[in-house]
Amino acid sequence: MTVPEAERRRQQSQRDRAAEQDRRDQHQHDEARLRPRVAAGRGKALSDSAGIGHNRGPPLDQHLTANPDAHRIMSFRQWCELNGISLSTGRRILGKGNGPTIIQLSARRIGISFAANAAWQASRARGVV
Repeated sequence: MTVPEAERRRQQSQRDRAAEQDRRDQHQHDEARLRPRVAAGRGKALSDSAGIGHNRGPPLDQHLTANPDAHRIMSFRQWCELNGISLSTGRRILGKGNGPTIIQLSARRIGISFAANAAWQASRARGVV
């Protein structure tokens, strides 16, 4: 590699680094404008009760106590979490036909109503042996 070529590459690398830093700085400004508390690092997001994870909604306990509406639908994953079972166990239960009535939300997504879950849990209850 010749000296002019090495110098040209060094200058290009500096320009690339500067452009990347400008892009990152712009993103931080966007973040600060849209979600000032998060960008400033002053605690949780604007909604401190955001729930169990990013974009997952409130915890299931709050769902049951705040909204006892039995027609509400939970996702398959939420149903597994609520009943304390793994996803594979949940698939096995539903596959054998022993689970609650499911609702086909879309071509690949299923849900279970809180009422169907309560009925299923009641059917699984047994007396003291």
